[in-house]
Formats: sequence, structure tokens, C-alpha cells
Amino acid sequence: MYAAVNLRQHKFASNSKVVLEATPVEDRSKDLKDLDLRHDVLPVQRFLGAYWCIESDTIKFRIELKDKPLTCRGILSTVCSVYDQLGTVAPVILVGKRLLQELCRDGIKWDDRVPSHIHLQWEKWRSDLPLLEGTTITRCVKPPGFGKPVVIEVHSFSDASDVGLAQVA
Repeated sequence: MYAAVNLRQHKFASNSKVVLEATPVEDRSKDLKDLDLRHDVLPVQRFLGAYWCIESDTIKFRIELKDKPLTCRGILSTVCSVYDQLGTVAPVILVGKRLLQELCRDGIKWDDRVPSHIHLQWEKWRSDLPLLEGTTITRCVKPPGFGKPVVIEVHSFSDASDVGLAQVA
């Protein structure tokens, strides 16, 4: 099919060694080109701002905090540096967004220093942010050995408060 529309699949990665063996080496992801698929452990792949541990088929976060000025602009930069495409750690990120929201509500300019009461909350949140690196999300929601599902359902939950709202399905 891809050949018919002249689309070449490349930079390909999979957690199935069978699929990888069937994929031409030149079309595999850079980290998978030189692997001996029978003996080597599959590496961690970066994708959409997160990290996929191919061998365990889990998603992890890597937090790289850069020194930013203690201003609204610096806080926004740090909050936005955690890319959470699935919304898994949204409750954690909401704390940083709430602090930024409070600064904006108080009329603090983008390059002004933040007030001391926000400074303390910010430093606590920022220092705890690397703890997200210990978060592991299994990509497959069906546990190994579960068997064939009899019924499949989608559940949706939502909640809201004065500082945020959330929805997950």
C-alpha cells in the first residue's frame, strides 16, 4: 500500500523483535540499526517529548530543568518544558500552571520578579519535578496473561474545581 502512494516507512521502531526483523535495517530507527535482535536489549526511544522503553514497553519522563529567571516568563518556560502528550501527569503540571495563573491574576509583568510567597511555592514544585522521572506508564492497558477480553468498555471521568478541570477516558 505504501509503495502505491510512494510513501516510504522509515525511522521505524517496534517492541516486537519479529516485526523489527521483518523491517529492512535501513528503515529502522537509528538506535535499532546495529542491534543483534536475538541478544541485545531494545533501547529507550525518544518520542513526542517522552521516552519509550521498548524492551519493557513502558513510557517514562526525563526532566531536564534549565536555569530560568524567576519571572512569569521563566515559570511558563519551565511548566511548558514537561511535555505530557497523554495527560498522565496533568495533576502535577496543574500546580505549576496554577502558580502562573495566580501571577497573571495579580498583574505581575512577564519579566518582573515574582513575589516571595510565590517564590517559595515555585521552588518547592520545581525541586519536586524531577520525581516524575520515577513515573512509569505501561503502554498496554491489558496485563500480560490476561487472556482474551470478553467485553471491552470505555469509561470516562471528569472533574473540575476553581483552579482546573480534568477529563480522562
